[in-house]
Amino acid sequence: MTVSPDRVDANGGSTAIRIFRQGDDGVTEVLNTTSLGTTADGMMIFEAFSPSGFSSFAIAATTAQPTPTPTPIPTPAPVPGGDSDSSTTFSAATTGALRAGETASLSVSNSPVTLIAVDMKTDAPALLVTVTDQQNRPDGVPLSGNNIWRYLSFTLYRADPAAIADAMITFGVPEDVLGGKTAVLMRLNGQEWESLPTEPAGTDGKNLLFTAETPGFSWFAIAIVDAAASTGDVPEGVPTEPAEQLPAATFTPASPTTQATTTPTSVPPTQTPLPIAGVLFGAAGIAFLFRRMR
Repeated sequence: MTVSPDRVDANGGSTAIRIFRQGDDGVTEVLNTTSLGTTADGMMIFEAFSPSGFSSFAIAATTAQPTPTPTPIPTPAPVPGGDSDSSTTFSAATTGALRAGETASLSVSNSPVTLIAVDMKTDAPALLVTVTDQQNRPDGVPLSGNNIWRYLSFTLYRADPAAIADAMITFGVPEDVLGGKTAVLMRLNGQEWESLPTEPAGTDGKNLLFTAETPGFSWFAIAIVDAAASTGDVPEGVPTEPAEQLPAATFTPASPTTQATTTPTSVPPTQTPLPIAGVLFGAAGIAFLFRRMR
């Protein structure tokens, strides 16, 4: 279901939005709801699983926040530092149930990241990966000692991180940002940055594409380096932060799409009943506007 950003902001933000189901017996239940990003025209997308099947549904905001069921990958422990940031974007991609040995290809929009190919080690009921990217170093993230263009935070939901064997990340960097150099994807391992082997992967308009394999999700950084450093550790002598401000890229928003190399049988995620402290529908007060789905 989609909602305008203005309505979402006016009612507590995306974390307050919930999808409701009203059964034929009149019983209303709150469904576990996930934000999936935005459509091409800027509408915010929300998804919920209905264990009781189709009926009448409504989307609204709650005044009390339920305990979330997903367990995200832990973020690094805070360290001194961090730069203020006014350029942050959020993207998400999802897929259904996966079996061990399968590869899920998750397309990402509105981000330097364009594709995440995930190799499964064990079965998983579903995957939801969110990508947050920003131009300046976030609070809690240590200095890398390199010329960083973008910082990326990957968070996994709906599956145990141990279920993933590895992942291949495809990302793009504008040619004018590279300025004759190349890009290396760096991964934060604990409190140490490590460079991932990064390979050219063609072009997409004015962006040069690169791929890098990672053993897991965490904080990442796209470093701009000399071509000789593209397949190994970034050498000493690369300008340290704060570096010269690199121009920001413009990415065209699109609806999040997903693709998998196989078509697994859907296995619904576990739902947890959620209490309602209150429901807000715009300026009209407390009301339910249900849409019939059969």
